[in-house]
Amino acid sequence: APFLSVEPVIHDVTIATLETLRKHTAKADFICPDWDTALKISRLIQGTMLRVSGSALHPKLMGRYEIYETQSNFRNVYKLQDGKYFMYFLPGESGAGRWYIGPTVGSTTACMFLDSEAVSPEECVDGVWREYSAYTSQWLPNSNITVDRLLKDVTILDLKHERRTFSVVRGRMLMQSGKNAVCNVSEIIYDDQQRKIRVVSRQEDAENSDEFFLHKSKPVQKIKQLMRLCCTCGVPWRDEPSDRVPWEEVVDSIAGKVRAQTVWKAVVDDRTGKVYYWNTITDETVWSRPPELLRVSRSLETSIKSVRNMRGYITPIEGSTNITDERYSLDETPQSVLPRCAKLLGMKHGVLAVRKGSKGSYVWDSRDPGRILVVPALQVPVVDPTGAGNAYSAAFGVNLSRLLRRRRLSRSMAIMISACRATATGGAFVASKGMPVVKKSTQEWLEREARSLLARVFYIK
Repeated sequence: APFLSVEPVIHDVTIATLETLRKHTAKADFICPDWDTALKISRLIQGTMLRVSGSALHPKLMGRYEIYETQSNFRNVYKLQDGKYFMYFLPGESGAGRWYIGPTVGSTTACMFLDSEAVSPEECVDGVWREYSAYTSQWLPNSNITVDRLLKDVTILDLKHERRTFSVVRGRMLMQSGKNAVCNVSEIIYDDQQRKIRVVSRQEDAENSDEFFLHKSKPVQKIKQLMRLCCTCGVPWRDEPSDRVPWEEVVDSIAGKVRAQTVWKAVVDDRTGKVYYWNTITDETVWSRPPELLRVSRSLETSIKSVRNMRGYITPIEGSTNITDERYSLDETPQSVLPRCAKLLGMKHGVLAVRKGSKGSYVWDSRDPGRILVVPALQVPVVDPTGAGNAYSAAFGVNLSRLLRRRRLSRSMAIMISACRATATGGAFVASKGMPVVKKSTQEWLEREARSLLARVFYIK
């Protein structure tokens, strides 16, 4: 079967771009975005729900529809929450299309329909929904039926106890202050150290800004809601620079200290594809995991568990070992971002690899969704990083398509080897000016670095 690999590169991620992207990602075997793109996609989880209302003839069809896993004619399919009805699109015989609401996706036997070629149901503003009446056996028009994108307004309270309400109206974000003044929001800048928000708005070709400090009441939840609201309607969100430490840097530092205690390396045998262990000092090789490495693995697992509950960024306290500060939690760790991103991209059976530059990469498998593979970056001198991300994606996709066909190699090991080889390939691009010269010494270096990375990868849950 053909192997489909997709590398999405999107600067402004909105609901419209997501629905276009799902045409390609729904059937992909391998998807490799960068961290910023995956983060923006995961924030759209709030705007992937529709509300249908206005029908007295079919009250069971009214309610919230959530984006479904499949697609119908390059448009998303929505499923009624706690129900068995779907909203889907079908092309018409004369060229025009229809949006249907019925029990079976792809069937013209439905309960309601609307003649429209719109990409999303809530964009159908000109037509009128028609519903089938079992009493008259006719299709009756109903102008009261509406489909709305379910976006909850966000109300923020500042230190002066003044309220500002952010809402989305026809794709635009509006901010209403306590004085009933309404303005179009063009950008939001957030400073988490001072908990200050600056809202940039434009009115009659004039740019204005409004700054205020957050109230102490639930600031984290409000910031999370406002951030996702911005991403849903495409309003830029920018964080002010701060001295916070990303949580993965803390995990990497702990993992580095623990792994430095051992001299054993995990190596993949070329002939059998199995993993054996090599002592870098005595040159001893064994097939079973050495006791020293087992102790290190347990110690590393304990260290990772100590920061597993941490979210977003942390603020280390000098002289303290407390690294579970959740004051600035935005619930945007790989454990939450990658599954949400995979769900919105419609992944069913593929592998999602998110690269994060010098921080390494994260790999999520749809057949093993309970854990995420963490692959550290290769420590090489930075000469020219141009093309490193594309090289990583290409190397990962090529190796994965080949290794998955080997019957003696498990799927998890194939993903692990592909990730290590892709990281080594990306490191070769970073350490060289332009395209690396392909020769025997380069291939040997890539394979050696990929094998060394196998001893440094680990899973998080």
